[in-house]
Amino acid sequence: MKSDKNGNLTDQSGNKYGGTFDGKNVNFTQDGSKQSSTGDWKQNSNETKGIHGTGNFDRFDFTFYNHNSVQTLYAKFDFYGSQEQAEAALEKSGFVHWALGFHIGQTEYRQNAEGRNSFHFSITGAVLSPETDLPVTFGDMHNNEYYAGRHMLDHFWHDVLKQ
Repeated sequence: MKSDKNGNLTDQSGNKYGGTFDGKNVNFTQDGSKQSSTGDWKQNSNETKGIHGTGNFDRFDFTFYNHNSVQTLYAKFDFYGSQEQAEAALEKSGFVHWALGFHIGQTEYRQNAEGRNSFHFSITGAVLSPETDLPVTFGDMHNNEYYAGRHMLDHFWHDVLKQ
């Protein structure tokens, strides 16, 4: 499969696909089919729009892009609700609040995983949708970034910062 210049998923025969993201995996389904499959993103591929969240991510929509050798998944997202609701959805999915404003103006949530298996969400802000007059929270998400885990942070706080 590949994304065309408009961000639509198609296969080599021109069949269109949709996708869902559950917080860890993207699953693809051919239009009109109930069978799904997973795939790997190619580095430097076109952006892929219209990937909908499932489960605790059901109010998220993702556009995957900028895949490179460092981060194997990278997406911008829209969450249909307030920033507080987006934060609650991430916490319900096991993400830990990492920092407020660590990246200028962003609130960060990370998965409590060791090594390069951590997913990282950065919430940039929220706006009112001109179509619905309801809040839409936006930001970006990626994986393959180190996260030391809560134990390491506690150790750092206790042993280094309190001296």
